Parts: sequence; structure tokens; C-alpha cells
Amino acid sequence: MKKTWIMVLLFLASFICFTNLILASGIYVYRECPTNVKIGSTVQINITVENKGNIEKSIRVNENVGNFEPITPKPIVPVPKPGAIGLQLPYYEWNFTLSPNSKNTVNYTIKLVEPGDIAFSPTTVFADGETIYSDTCTIKVVCNQNGKCEPSLGENYFTCPQDCPSGSADGVCDLIKDGRCDTDCAIGADPDCSAATTTTIPIGKPSTPIYIYIIIIAAVIAVAAFFLLKVRVVR
Repeated sequence: MKKTWIMVLLFLASFICFTNLILASGIYVYRECPTNVKIGSTVQINITVENKGNIEKSIRVNENVGNFEPITPKPIVPVPKPGAIGLQLPYYEWNFTLSPNSKNTVNYTIKLVEPGDIAFSPTTVFADGETIYSDTCTIKVVCNQNGKCEPSLGENYFTCPQDCPSGSADGVCDLIKDGRCDTDCAIGADPDCSAATTTTIPIGKPSTPIYIYIIIIAAVIAVAAFFLLKVRVVR
């Protein structure tokens, strides 16, 4: 009987410790980002860290700077270490403490200057020896579709054909055969440019260079002068 009670107490103690361990590690991270924006837009990314456990946690949040232009706050630019291999990218970092059953939201503002799908790597949260990751997110950046080709915003025939039709001055050579000479192509690269610059010669007799006419006139004058002089001599 005594042995049974000891086993029950050990089971309860183990269950309480296991439950406390689960509750103590209840850190969750959520990231909010838009799914569709126009090129050149400024958007805010929100990161929320929630402590659903029963123990206070020291939190460090890390977010890599991707293919976007950071506005506020300014990211941290790592100092290259001697002998380090690989590229160290700028990043954001926040440090704070989370009480049990509480949450905190941090954010940053960016400008999306390249059209296409911008993929964000997971946000990394460090919480007293634990590492938690958020989900990834992707923002689809579309062109303005305002009827103007704006290469300064990353628009060209391939990224924004609605505003930059083939042959536009968009900084890329699209090599589309459409009868329009693409001035962004190297000389001879675009067949349309070759066709546009070929000189068309009309059907008929070939044109005679002007110096031929000058020689003929000079010859006629010389012959006439010769006969005039000969007539005078005979007289």
C-alpha cells in the first residue's frame, strides 16, 4: 500500500513538472505583412511575441533585412570580422522582457522598390535558451499601371509590361520582334533596329555620282575649245 502511494506521488510530481515545463516554454511569434502592394509603396511589418507560459522570459527578436529599402528604424549593419566567410546582412534587433501571459509587438517600416515576389525569411526569437521561428511571408509587389514606364522604380518590359511595352526606354533589351527599334539593345542586336535603319534604293537606274557629270561637262568644254582654236588657226 505504501509503495502504491509513493508511486502515485511520483507520478503527480512528474506530471506537475512536465506541465510547468510546457507552460514555461509557451513562447509564440507572429508576423503580419501585406500580401499585395504597388511598387514604391511604404508598408509596416508587425512582429508580435506572446508569452503563454507562467515564467517571465527575456526576449531577443532578430529580423534580417531582405530585398527592400528600410525606412524606420535603421537596421544594424554588422562590422565584418577578420577572417569571416560569407556576407553578413543588415538586420533588426529588439530586446525586452515578457511577463507570464503577456505579449509585445515591435515593427519596422520599409519601402518596396523592386517588382516581383519579395520573400521574407522567418523571424527568429531567442527566449532564455530557446529559439522560436515565425512563419515565412511573401509580398507580391506589382507595377503602378499608370501608363508611364518608370525604370527608376524597377519597371521594365519583363516586370511591368502594362507600363513598359516592348521597345520602351526601360534599360533592358527585350529582343521582341515587333517592328519597334529597342534603343536599349546593342548595335545589331535587335533585328527591328536593322530593318529600320536599312536604306531603301528605288527600282530603276542607279544614281550617278556628281563628279561624273563634272568630268563630262569639262570634256565637252575642252572639245569645244579645241575646235574653236582650230578654226581660228585655219583662217
